Amino acid sequence: MRRWTKGLVSLGVGLALLAGTLSPVIASPSLEQQLNHVRNQLNQKKSEEKQTKIEVRDYSRQLAAINSSINERNQQIKDLEGALKAATAKLNSTKRELAAAEKRLDESNRLLQKRVKGMYQSGPVSYLEVLLNAGSFSDFTNRLEFLRRMVESDAQMVDRISAEKAQIEKYKRSLDAKVQQIAAMKREHEAAKQKLAQAQSEKAALLSEAQKNLKETAAAIDKLEAQEDAILRQIAIENAKKGGTYSGGPFIWPLPGYTRVSSPFGNRMHPILNQNRFHAGIDIPAPTGTTVIAPANGTVIYSGSMTGYGNVVMIDHGGGVVSLYGHLSAKLVSNGQTVTKGMPIALVGNTGMSTGSHLHFEVRKNGTPVSPYGYL
Repeated sequence: MRRWTKGLVSLGVGLALLAGTLSPVIASPSLEQQLNHVRNQLNQKKSEEKQTKIEVRDYSRQLAAINSSINERNQQIKDLEGALKAATAKLNSTKRELAAAEKRLDESNRLLQKRVKGMYQSGPVSYLEVLLNAGSFSDFTNRLEFLRRMVESDAQMVDRISAEKAQIEKYKRSLDAKVQQIAAMKREHEAAKQKLAQAQSEKAALLSEAQKNLKETAAAIDKLEAQEDAILRQIAIENAKKGGTYSGGPFIWPLPGYTRVSSPFGNRMHPILNQNRFHAGIDIPAPTGTTVIAPANGTVIYSGSMTGYGNVVMIDHGGGVVSLYGHLSAKLVSNGQTVTKGMPIALVGNTGMSTGSHLHFEVRKNGTPVSPYGYL
């Protein structure tokens, strides 16, 4: 963006020569050699810039993926910590239930042992004495039923508490295994998170280095483009000295049938860069393929392409007056060709830095942009 903006601001007459070969009548061999040398360096730096931009995008995508994975791991660890906390609380509750069951079983065992000990010490007579001391047959049967129920109750209590204890033990083992499993999963995620953090640090360092390289390359390109601009301006000045004064009369409109100007000459808000920038010409909207004509007699000094302007044609009208036509879909003339007023030279297009199909029309005097209306 900065380079395109710079090109829009500092473009000289010869800037249209960025992608083409100079006509022998335009510059001395020494200037041509200097220009070709600078262009070779520019092409190399732009190739490096393109590759570095790919690296920056690649590292940025990788870093974003790593950050996403780290966030996912953090959430998983958070979920596991919650599950581990809940499982540990349940395990502690189960342990308390097991301790209570064991206490009840111990109490039942103690009472049972006490009765067994009493029976052992007194012998079977104790039961007989209970029965024989009955005052009536009804009392006897009641005492017998009481003794039977007491024995059954003791047996049921022992069985119930034993079963409860066995169930709680089983549940405790299951919970204990679950706690260990969750803890292991948490350790695994923590280890994966550490590896991701290391990868994150490495990728961030690579991204920073690539961004630094990109910045340095962009600065080198700016410097080379400034050198190129200076050479092209010198070429334009030398060419203007050879042409005498312009005496071709007023220009005719380069786009018959389309007279609306969407962007005038001078400072404006750039439609793509969204910054206040100098506009070196005027923009005339027209459908792609509309014929562009030469506004005056002259010689084509460049027919090619240029950064930001897309396909361009430049015509030298003599006396240092040069016209430029940008964003073309097709060029109908070639370098060194003589053109006459009204002759088709190109077709309107939308190439380069353009927001729609239109013709960018410039007029320059000794390399300096001037309002085209001064010649129309």
